[in-house]
Amino acid sequence: MKHPSFKPQHGFSLIDLMVGIVIALVAMLVVYQVFAVGEQFKRNTTSISEAQVNGLLASFALGLQLANSGNALATSAQDLAACDDQVAEPDLTKRFAKSWRPLPILVFDGGAPGTPDSFLVNYSTSTNLVAPAPVIAAAGNTYVVQSPNGFHPISGAERKDLIVAIQNAPFGATGLCAAARVESVVPSTTPACMAAQGCVELTFNAAPLGGTPYSVFNMGAADDAQKIGYDIDTAKNVLRGTVLIDQQGQPAANPVPNPLASNIVNMKLLYGIDTDGDGLRDDWVPATGAWAPAVLLSAATPISKLNQIKAVRIGILVQGEQFDKNLEKFTGGDYLNGDYNWTMFEGAVKVTGTMPATVSPGGNWRFRVYETVIPLRNEIWNKQT
Repeated sequence: MKHPSFKPQHGFSLIDLMVGIVIALVAMLVVYQVFAVGEQFKRNTTSISEAQVNGLLASFALGLQLANSGNALATSAQDLAACDDQVAEPDLTKRFAKSWRPLPILVFDGGAPGTPDSFLVNYSTSTNLVAPAPVIAAAGNTYVVQSPNGFHPISGAERKDLIVAIQNAPFGATGLCAAARVESVVPSTTPACMAAQGCVELTFNAAPLGGTPYSVFNMGAADDAQKIGYDIDTAKNVLRGTVLIDQQGQPAANPVPNPLASNIVNMKLLYGIDTDGDGLRDDWVPATGAWAPAVLLSAATPISKLNQIKAVRIGILVQGEQFDKNLEKFTGGDYLNGDYNWTMFEGAVKVTGTMPATVSPGGNWRFRVYETVIPLRNEIWNKQT
């Protein structure tokens, strides 16, 4: 009996196919891992870039306002110091809006490292007059002041100035101060004005002070806000600004915060204080104790103390846009175990806190800290009087 002969077979065996499938699966895993690592680097780069943009934008906006705070108030501080402090107003923000004392900035301490601070600024936008104009006479809604070119007349679309009438003379008892918007500016022909020379009559739209004010201070264009508050909406992590006064210089009835920058998690501020009277900053202090808002707003606080504030140091904590679920596995830098430990300032005034990682889903956001020091305009050369 003959056995059938078998011809050689060509192709893949089952083992060959299984080995090929395993190799393909390993290759796919490698490719997916490469994509995952690439995506992680992409999220990292994008998140850092977005945090940097938001941080720089917020730092620029806040730095600009802080640099303007106190503009033109220093040379007018003695007259404005005669203004009452509105102590009957329990809300300190509204009290700041009502009072015309020469306080360039008011910081509210958050009370804890994780609670954002807030601050209010006050400044003049006047470009022509940096000192209060003496009042020669007053009648009804008109002040006759000795100032040849310090107030803007109204012509067409030209601006209207915001003025503050100061009742008492400097170095005297505090008294009423009232803001109003100038409606017209014309040369005065009253005998008292002709004798004093260089006078104009200011017609305004608010209730006049009783009698003749001592002086009138020009705050600049009425449509440029000179009292603004800045804080963080912690529910939305949004930095916002709130205009505190209207165009008549009165506290805004229903102020609406305007968003300025997103993903701002925290904000801390310190006063730069001149402790020895040489005009230079010597120390950094928080807005507590002797530098608490109620203390600085009080008429009992002398101008010499307000003039000790020479600069403001501000730090902001910015959150990135991209959530990274892998951060809990990252063991480098401050992301150990997924938590972010942040630090602002240094030395005795160092402020630290932690942004804990989330549990479900596990991971965390990326954060960055920005700090800057802003000298107060017109304050660094103030006389200690």
